[in-house]
Amino acid sequence: MIRPLIFALALTLCATGAWAQPDLVIAADDCNQSADLDRSIRGCTKIIERGRRKHRAAAYNNRGNAYRKNSEVDRAIADFDKAIALKPNYATAYNNRGTAYVWKDD
Repeated sequence: MIRPLIFALALTLCATGAWAQPDLVIAADDCNQSADLDRSIRGCTKIIERGRRKHRAAAYNNRGNAYRKNSEVDRAIADFDKAIALKPNYATAYNNRGTAYVWKDD
């Protein structure tokens, strides 16, 4: 499931000219991996701060997942809320937020 998302993100970056910003391409790779949570959080944060608005919802969602896996559930919920605010029909962010609330026993 992750590979199609990375491929879609790469196509989007190519189409939008983001390849001219190689540090954002590296950030996207970092944001989309799950082996190193700190690296994922840093990559997603860079996309949130410097990337295009249309990529921010996915970056907030991915960073929220990393926070949840790092037992920072309140930070995760805040990121899922931001992802939903940016993209109100983002079903994955709603699902992830619900999962975070379950982890929180709320």
